[in-house]
Amino acid sequence: MKSLYLVTYNAKYECTPNAKSIEGVTDNPEKWVENHNEEREADGQSREEFDEFDFDDISVLLFNNSIEVDLTSDEFTAIQKLLDTQSKEDWSGNEHVYDSLINKFKI
Repeated sequence: MKSLYLVTYNAKYECTPNAKSIEGVTDNPEKWVENHNEEREADGQSREEFDEFDFDDISVLLFNNSIEVDLTSDEFTAIQKLLDTQSKEDWSGNEHVYDSLINKFKI
């Protein structure tokens, strides 16, 4: 399972160092900071340093049966090929998942 991190601004260089603020959740702290800085620069703001943020491991428990996922065309094609090579019987005990994927990927 991929790790997720709660991103908080730690106010390390501020006058009120205890004024943490939640900034988001990420699976890749380095890329998060880079993306954050690109957005800041686009808004005419200065870059922030990696050590100005804390990244705390979090555990997420989802109760919704569906989540939205952005797939590249290559990932989409790979899933289609995988499903093309398998039958419903290969998904013993999870036939409903197979049916759902077939329906979603219009195979």
